[in-house]
Amino acid sequence: FYRNFQVSKEETEGRLVYELGNRQWNIPKLRELLEQITDQNTRVDNFEVGHDFPHLGPRTMLLNARRFETRPGQPMIFLSIDDVTGQRKQLEALKRQAALLEMTHETVIVRDLKGIAYFWNRGAEEMYGWGKEEVLGKSVPELLQTKFPKSFAQVKEELLRTGHWEGELVHVRRDGEKRIVNSRWALQKENEGDPVLLEINNDITERKQSEENLRKLSGYLMRVQDEERRRIARELHDSTGQKLVAAKLNLETIAKDGRNKVSAKGSLSQTIKLVDEVTRDIRTVAQLLHPPLLDEAGLISATRWLVDGFSERSKIQVDLALPPDIGRLPENVEIALFRVIQESLNNVHRHSGAKKAAIELKRNAQHVSLQISDNGKGLSSVLSHTGQTKAFGVGILGMKERLAQLGGSLDVTFSKKGTVVKAVVPTE
Repeated sequence: FYRNFQVSKEETEGRLVYELGNRQWNIPKLRELLEQITDQNTRVDNFEVGHDFPHLGPRTMLLNARRFETRPGQPMIFLSIDDVTGQRKQLEALKRQAALLEMTHETVIVRDLKGIAYFWNRGAEEMYGWGKEEVLGKSVPELLQTKFPKSFAQVKEELLRTGHWEGELVHVRRDGEKRIVNSRWALQKENEGDPVLLEINNDITERKQSEENLRKLSGYLMRVQDEERRRIARELHDSTGQKLVAAKLNLETIAKDGRNKVSAKGSLSQTIKLVDEVTRDIRTVAQLLHPPLLDEAGLISATRWLVDGFSERSKIQVDLALPPDIGRLPENVEIALFRVIQESLNNVHRHSGAKKAAIELKRNAQHVSLQISDNGKGLSSVLSHTGQTKAFGVGILGMKERLAQLGGSLDVTFSKKGTVVKAVVPTE
């Protein structure tokens, strides 16, 4: 006692305990408890006392007291004093650290190598749906049905060798939803006892989904580009090319038999007809790639031209509700909406089995809204049976991405009555 608290016998022995340390222990509650020990044979457990020692400074002590008798009828009190200043400081530091960990939105878990949870912060509760009282003392990998990128033995070997590990895990929330997390582990090796593992998880499910969508969109755009090139090449070779060959043969015939005016006149007339057809073919291909009407007259005129050609080829009736006073829109908005109409009509023709479709365009001060509907079987059910869901889904993704770049949105609704595509784009 004298060594630990650096006090002398003269300052201590023969004095009332309440007088020690300039009467710092003269605490009414402590006096009451100690007096009850001798009168009622009670005990004092872990009574906390603060004491400011001249040489040590402030210390925190725990008092425990018991009654005993050295001689019958002469009760005495056995008083033990434990200096817990260091433990209290560590506890306060741990409380501050735990409070900081509770404040972060990241998922923070403290567990052992077997997976038994010791700490589960608020971020973990929000991400996974389990409260800390439901998790502490249980196996985290089993609770979250953790899927590792490689065997756990390999993960553990790297963790023990380097003291840390980082990788992507798949976890299952309480509601059954799978989430992909970027997990960072740090190993705390204790001098005594088992090592403790700090695990910090960040939810990257949306980021991974965006990366996958971008990968699909890139593949889709490359396929569309290749298909468009093949279609143009086929048009030029099978139609335009053949007509130019025929025109060349006619001109060669005229050159060889120029004296026969009747024959030459017939060949020349046929050649003029072929040249006219080639001109129309080239104009059609150019307009499908980018209709000049879109630049010259705007979205309304280009949409009417597109629908006229579509109805003629597909025999599908399309009702138009296009306000004449809508005016010109920004170039990128007109192009985006035209492509949405073009893609939607292609889907109607190729997938829905519809006999009728409708296009409605509206504009107010803030945005332009476009709706394309049909009376088909509902593309969702049709595609699930034809196996074309993936390609069609990426087509929708392409339209969504085009509109998102303009601050707009695209919604597609499937039902037994048909499909409805709704697009909204800011006007500025």
